[in-house]
Amino acid sequence: MKKRNPNDQRPSSDLEHFSYEGAFEYTYEGQNEPQAQPEAVEETPVLTPETIEKKRKSKQAKIFVAMLCLLAAFCLFLIVVHQTLFRLQNVYVVGVGEEYLAEVVTNSGLMRGQHMSTISEDQIRKNLDANNQIVFRDLQIHYPNTVYIYVEKRQRVAVLQWAGTLYELDGTGRVLSRQETNILPGDVPVVTGLGVTGVHVGQQVAVSNMKRLSFYCDLMYELDMQDFRSHVKVISLSSLDNAYLEIDNGMSVRLGSNEYIQAKIGAIRGSLHLADQMEGDLILNVSIPETPTVSVGIYRPNSAE
Repeated sequence: MKKRNPNDQRPSSDLEHFSYEGAFEYTYEGQNEPQAQPEAVEETPVLTPETIEKKRKSKQAKIFVAMLCLLAAFCLFLIVVHQTLFRLQNVYVVGVGEEYLAEVVTNSGLMRGQHMSTISEDQIRKNLDANNQIVFRDLQIHYPNTVYIYVEKRQRVAVLQWAGTLYELDGTGRVLSRQETNILPGDVPVVTGLGVTGVHVGQQVAVSNMKRLSFYCDLMYELDMQDFRSHVKVISLSSLDNAYLEIDNGMSVRLGSNEYIQAKIGAIRGSLHLADQMEGDLILNVSIPETPTVSVGIYRPNSAE
């Protein structure tokens, strides 16, 4: 075994190494190795009510900012979708033939690519009202890009003779056209006694008393509803209390006022068979529709109201 040289110097932190006659050897740490220092204990700060309140407000502010950013992003998304998707692409016209399709779309004022939110039913109605051949009925908007326009062709339902000229009227009193001949047509009634003050094609006939025009509109509507217009030859509205009709079987019909028009037209239809049972010029009085009466004679009301 080698003797240890006392003059040998080594750091105290080095490992000791021994061996015993080559049989075994071992090492151990020197006794002078520095001891581990205890970890420092971090002091917990004391939270005052002011500090707690400040932290709470800071947390709320962060949440508010996050929600505000999310809301702004969502609004931006809606704006992009709104401006991009809802554009007019398809217009369908319902109620008239193909010859009127382009005319209706053009007169409606609708434009391809127009934003759907700018489409106004009142404006389309106003635009189409200028067309003397069609009448606007309804508008349906189908998002995201389709519009249906419902129209009808204006129908000639009566003729008006004024200042020696015949004019065709629709059911609202609108003048559709001026006739080139003075021959009375046989398929629609002739209207007299409206008190006309002016006639212009494409406009409603001008009258001195709008009650007469209202009477005419109500009467034509009900004649169409009960499919009886084709039987009427003459409509006289000279007296609002004693209006009368002449129908195709030769009977004169006293309507009276414009009250209960539906019931009065129904009473006329139910009394037609009486013309086959009586001879002579017959007058059918339906001014009281519950009790219609038939007499012989020619009925002509006074022209004054």
